Amino acid sequence: MNPWDEESAPRHPLYVLPPSGTPSGGGDDDTPRLVTDLREIALGSDLRVGSLPTGRFVGLDDALDNDPAVREGFLALSPDPALERWRRFRPIALAAPVAWSMYVYKDFEEVSRLSSDARQVVNSEEFKELERDPQTSALARTKHAKIDRAIAMKWTYASIEGAIGLMAFLVVIVGLRRFRAIPAAVGFGAGAWWLFHAGQPAKCFRSFPDVALALLGLGGAIAVLVLAPSETRVVRSLRERLGLRADENLARRNQDLFATLAAAWAGISLPFLLRQLGALRVGDMARTAFFVGFCFLAFFGFLAWRREESRVAPHLARLAAIAALGFGITAACDIASRAAFGTAVEAYQCVKPQSTTLKEIQGKSAKETTAARRETQTQTLAFFIAVVAAPVAEEVLYRGTLQRIARRRLGARWSMLLSAVVFGFAHALAFPAAFYQHFGLGLAFAAVFELGGAGAVGVLASAATHAMWNGWLAAMPVFG
Repeated sequence: MNPWDEESAPRHPLYVLPPSGTPSGGGDDDTPRLVTDLREIALGSDLRVGSLPTGRFVGLDDALDNDPAVREGFLALSPDPALERWRRFRPIALAAPVAWSMYVYKDFEEVSRLSSDARQVVNSEEFKELERDPQTSALARTKHAKIDRAIAMKWTYASIEGAIGLMAFLVVIVGLRRFRAIPAAVGFGAGAWWLFHAGQPAKCFRSFPDVALALLGLGGAIAVLVLAPSETRVVRSLRERLGLRADENLARRNQDLFATLAAAWAGISLPFLLRQLGALRVGDMARTAFFVGFCFLAFFGFLAWRREESRVAPHLARLAAIAALGFGITAACDIASRAAFGTAVEAYQCVKPQSTTLKEIQGKSAKETTAARRETQTQTLAFFIAVVAAPVAEEVLYRGTLQRIARRRLGARWSMLLSAVVFGFAHALAFPAAFYQHFGLGLAFAAVFELGGAGAVGVLASAATHAMWNGWLAAMPVFG
């Protein structure tokens, strides 16, 4: 087989360059060689590998950690039993997008009814009279424009929900395990929403169809997480099969633990420091500068402490695709977090109908987020912070610093959970009743960071998703 003939190459080709100074059977050391059997090459950290004969070749360790194409090439030559299990049983995970598609159908019905009601209002004689009256025409036209924009955005949002559902079907059917966050997110989102729907006081979980759809979504999401292994799990297993020893240095592992704790402390302490600056009457611009500076100083400080250098070239097209998919993942996680708390409220009311404690917290949460949206629409600095400064700075701190460090010690799943919890607690100072919402958002941004490769590209992807989400909320009209 000609290694330069890409048409004759395997589906996931793997090319190597012999280590510098190593004889290669009389050939040129710089000539890429297609690998068809791992026994043909001497595996070591000085081996340079790539997925294309004309692409960039990087060290073996860097490639396994940061280059999905090279990783697939190794997996093609050294299959992972866990991936075979995923390929064989993945139809079970179709339950997640099926439940989500039923939720999307109900959401389209709701938006259709809302759109019809809105048309009746703006086309009514009373409303038209307000638009003709010189004293109320300006306010009425503004309200009309707000209604039109809100309905248009709700239709767009429902369409995005439909698109992410189709993507979830595709991920499961084709077996794209690296995008498992999509079916997992829609499964939990649909499951929590249908459980909330079943728990409404008039039903109190006695509606079998709603409970069945909830279990379908939650079961599908759990099946995705169980059947599709994380990339850190895949890489760890691959290293073991290749005979590449993991880092067992106790001092380094302890350093990872201390670094994780320190990064979590930095993430939690930031809002308290900002509160203290406010108490000292420091201006908004100065506090914003401190906020951004703190996040970047923490990032570069921790990077210097445990330096990571990847020579794998970033793919901007992949970055854009992940950021766009991340918006859908965020929508699903936001629905899941709000519906999960709503379910707790409904369950508590079914048991104690007279109690309003959790209901009041739910109401306060809605007021907090609505007030924040109104502020972003009326203040230029607040809009800049919400759509530009906060997404970039927070993703650099909570994902690029905390999650990046924690995943070396805890793995992908626990590092995602940790960064989401810290992210939620950090926002609890400004939004005390909406912790659960920010936990859900933090989990979504953590998933996007993982999809982007848990490095610099991952930070860019999660920051882009974060900015799109905040921008979307800022653009949605606030009534009342």
